[in-house]
Amino acid sequence: MKKIIFLILKRHFLKKLFLLMGMINSNYIQENKEELKKQNDIITNYQINHFYQRTYQKLRKILFDTLRNLKNRCLIDYEELTMINIIEPDINEILHNNIRPATDEEKKNILAIKKIVLNEMNLDSITLVYLKFKHKEFYNRVNELLKENYNINYIYTDIKIIFVKDHIIQALQQAELNMQRIMLNDKVINAVNEQAKYNLEKSQKEYDQQIEKYMDDIIGLPNSIAINKFFRLTEDKYLNAQFELAELLLRLK
Repeated sequence: MKKIIFLILKRHFLKKLFLLMGMINSNYIQENKEELKKQNDIITNYQINHFYQRTYQKLRKILFDTLRNLKNRCLIDYEELTMINIIEPDINEILHNNIRPATDEEKKNILAIKKIVLNEMNLDSITLVYLKFKHKEFYNRVNELLKENYNINYIYTDIKIIFVKDHIIQALQQAELNMQRIMLNDKVINAVNEQAKYNLEKSQKEYDQQIEKYMDDIIGLPNSIAINKFFRLTEDKYLNAQFELAELLLRLK
């Protein structure tokens, strides 16, 4: 009889799965900022924080694309579990802090709260939350409202993966696995670097629009101090630092 394995991937194990699949290298998990800054003087705390913020969601998307591919090949089945940390009574009416999957009714409540927070932040989608690097602010507010309204302390996502061990071993021979890891790693780095280029172009466009509006509104000569207040990413520092971090944290050695 084939051995069926159930694997629950907690949120803090996702990075380890990224590593196992060849999407990152071990430096990504260590998050040693001081060591990274020693590698190149263009790397700053801002650049490192920005890199992690933008790449985590990109890595997560690629991971789920891979899981869907394995599911289509009937090698695995998987589902995302909405987990909640909630204070609720046991059979003796004693309150306990429990962690469990959300019920359908609780999922509806969570969706409603997320929509409220999106409206508060004047954003149309979760994608925009991440593009604007506001995910911490978003989920802090979601958790705050869930606690106020439903006694839920916080929420997070787990991944439940089901697979037959013999089938996986047969499908993923070592030579194929190594090749797939390298191809996936290249795909990840290319996607991450393209995103950095997009961020730079977007920043320059927004900067130009701000300068144009400022020039239309003033009378006389422009004030250099006022102009310097407008923020934009600079190509030599931003792209070079982000590309360097991709090599240090993602490229397989």
